[in-house]
Amino acid sequence: MEAKKKKRTGNARVTAFFIGSMHQPNIEIVHFIISQLADLCGHMDFIIAGPCGDDFSHVDKKNINLLGQIDEKEKLQLFSEVNIAINPASFGTGTNIKTLEFLSAGIPLVSTQVGVRGLHLVQGTHYLHAEKENFAMTLNRISGNKALLEKIALHGQSYVNQTYSWEGIAKKLKEQIDSL
Repeated sequence: MEAKKKKRTGNARVTAFFIGSMHQPNIEIVHFIISQLADLCGHMDFIIAGPCGDDFSHVDKKNINLLGQIDEKEKLQLFSEVNIAINPASFGTGTNIKTLEFLSAGIPLVSTQVGVRGLHLVQGTHYLHAEKENFAMTLNRISGNKALLEKIALHGQSYVNQTYSWEGIAKKLKEQIDSL
């Protein structure tokens, strides 16, 4: 999954992005963003895409933008424009494809341990770690640190594209076959 190169706007407001299906962990994340993060991170705009936000269409907060279902072209456009991807998951199963997509697109990620489970990411190198209790504090602390966000985005993108891209997987498989 390759997104366009970043063309971050000079906008003074930081944009945080979440996307998800109509799956209970995603719905709870949207509730958390709306009920807590939006108020505690007033300098940020939260963009939420996917059906996970459908139950919250009545919400009227200036810094919440519920997009609903988007297509691949719209998703890639958003990936090129947002400042930070967030994944404040507290439960769920399996690997978070959204995490791989965010990192592959070169978006700095703030996530809980649940949001990066199974991917062998290093906190502080590939992503920025926060749990729900300190998620807003972490976002507020790092949102203006462009150098840190760029470093995290670069390392996360490099790691994911080398480790989880089809090319990276094929290379590892070839190495294993050759060693046999």
